[in-house]
Amino acid sequence: MKKFLLSLATVLCMGSFASAAEVTDQLTNANLVEGNTKTIYAEHTYTAPSGAEYYAQCAGDAGTIQLRSTNNNSGVVVTKSIGTVKSITVKFNSKTAAARVLNVYGSQTPYTSAAALYNETPVTTFSYSESAQTYTFETPYAYIGIRSNSGALYLDEVDVVWTTGGEIPVGVDAPTFSVAGGTYDNAQTVELSAAEGCTIYYTTDGQNPTDDVDDGSTIKYTAPITVDKTMTIKALAVDGDDNMSNIVSETYTIVELYPGAEGDGTKANPFNAAGAYNAALLGSTAEVYVAGTVVSISEISTSFGNATYYISADGTETNQFYIYRGYSLDGQKFTSEDELKVGDKVVVMGKLTTYKDVPQLANGNKLISINGEGGDPIVLEGEGTEANPFTVADVIAINPTSKDSNTDYPDKYWINGYIVGYSSSASSSLTPVFNADEADSQTNLILGPTPDCKDITLCVPVQLPTGKIRTELNLKDNPTRLGQEVSVYGHIYQYFSVPGIRDVTDYKLAADGIDAVEIDENAPVEYFNLQGVRVENPANGLYIMRQGDKVVKVIK
Repeated sequence: MKKFLLSLATVLCMGSFASAAEVTDQLTNANLVEGNTKTIYAEHTYTAPSGAEYYAQCAGDAGTIQLRSTNNNSGVVVTKSIGTVKSITVKFNSKTAAARVLNVYGSQTPYTSAAALYNETPVTTFSYSESAQTYTFETPYAYIGIRSNSGALYLDEVDVVWTTGGEIPVGVDAPTFSVAGGTYDNAQTVELSAAEGCTIYYTTDGQNPTDDVDDGSTIKYTAPITVDKTMTIKALAVDGDDNMSNIVSETYTIVELYPGAEGDGTKANPFNAAGAYNAALLGSTAEVYVAGTVVSISEISTSFGNATYYISADGTETNQFYIYRGYSLDGQKFTSEDELKVGDKVVVMGKLTTYKDVPQLANGNKLISINGEGGDPIVLEGEGTEANPFTVADVIAINPTSKDSNTDYPDKYWINGYIVGYSSSASSSLTPVFNADEADSQTNLILGPTPDCKDITLCVPVQLPTGKIRTELNLKDNPTRLGQEVSVYGHIYQYFSVPGIRDVTDYKLAADGIDAVEIDENAPVEYFNLQGVRVENPANGLYIMRQGDKVVKVIK
């Protein structure tokens, strides 16, 4: 690679050549990989074809190149020469199965995309061999691509020999769009921009643009494009020497919203059917409340315990909204087909989605009320403030249904409890360990309602973020935290698929207030709980022990 850079500097300084010189660009594991993955393109001078899914990745064996991609076949390596390619030599890894096939592609003009390179007719095909194989090109090529046709391909080395006397392709920056692709409820005006001196060509029919406006699809860009219907714009830039950029595209979806939308999706102000329909159509996946009247019922399944039905604001088929496989009150299963009837006024909570172009509440939604009557209201002990935090039981009663949102309790709150354990790192699911001996996780805690609780159904997990909070609270590094009372400030979301606490940004240990205990040098041994109250006959748990001028935390 040093030789490659030196030769490049020579090219730039001389500007022309008296004779062609050969340079070998050796693609090995060492110069392909930094960290774990790196595109080959970064090793060369010019802008690469688009398509980041094609890359080289380090294999398990040192010095081995492994090609992969997000396609079913293995990935493409592209080497851009300074000049024209003369030959390519491939050294297979000795452990590679004989079925592996290597294709070499070439072109004298820049590719518009990596996909174009991937689909190019192969110049030659190499089958697995224990000895190195060399292919010499009969015509000049400025781009060489390498891929496998069958899964991962393992190579020890690829040597590309090129001469510095050929024509050098010029990279052209692709056009940019003034409006990003997405879903819109009104027409958009899209402006295209390119580097000075470049001409932009585009299409709106899905075809790839060229620099030929007579091809039936390509349009020369001269003015902003009005997007008043769903379309994909593809564009490329061409400079004054007819060098082309990559093709870039944006897709715009223009939708027609229902009139009469009301509400904001909160419990206090639910969407009506039109409001929920519009929000889902525009791409929202939020957990929301929707109020309406049942228009029709597609199914009430007592075997699966769910119902599929339509609601609207006035009970007619006008502007109706689809409720897919939802549960009854409080998330309970339907046990009879007469639990829900056409004409019932309902409030439903669930996640918005659009499936097969149909806006709806996703599977797993639940009824909050039917004709004004709902389940038992939640009675909470705390208020979620620092002065009056929620309890562990409150978190369980709130029963969040999402790991990243909570419509009923959207803010961060203070929650108080006792550190009773952690979830083992040996499992991705909640695996409670109610001690601190040889704790193997720093990322979470389990809070209980009492210092010695070992019933996981009465406890909640807490996600510990990287930084000070994790450092100071995790049981692996701080085993004496076991049994200690703590208040944490975070979101009440699902964690380990159960009610829990995430995104913690603050905490307060009850022991922080023990400084008020006065020390008497002649005092006998005394025990205090974590609130600073003297305990005459301490049971098992965490205490502050004072003896003379020594004050320490102890576990009884």
